[in-house]
Amino acid sequence: LVRVAGEVKHITPSGDDQDPGEASDWFTIDDGSAASTMYNSYENGAGYVVPGLKIDFAPGSLQVGDKVAVTGVVGVRAVDSDGDSVYDTWQRVILPRSSADIQTF
Repeated sequence: LVRVAGEVKHITPSGDDQDPGEASDWFTIDDGSAASTMYNSYENGAGYVVPGLKIDFAPGSLQVGDKVAVTGVVGVRAVDSDGDSVYDTWQRVILPRSSADIQTF
């Protein structure tokens, strides 16, 4: 397990990067590592790069600018960086076990 802390930089818009109508299921934080997160929009197929380390958990009531500490397992996920349906790069991700692993301060 690791613990990272930083400012919430991006929250996936509802219905984007997942089936339409679903709530947001991940967010990013700036933990000082200069990480960025790539994703392709489900709605328009466009590729996006957003600032921050990906936290693969629903943000709940978090908002951009909130300060958080997150405990979770470190992983990597395959990413289609150019929208051609070929996973061609990897990115870091933190996988919290539950909402209790995400604290605001």
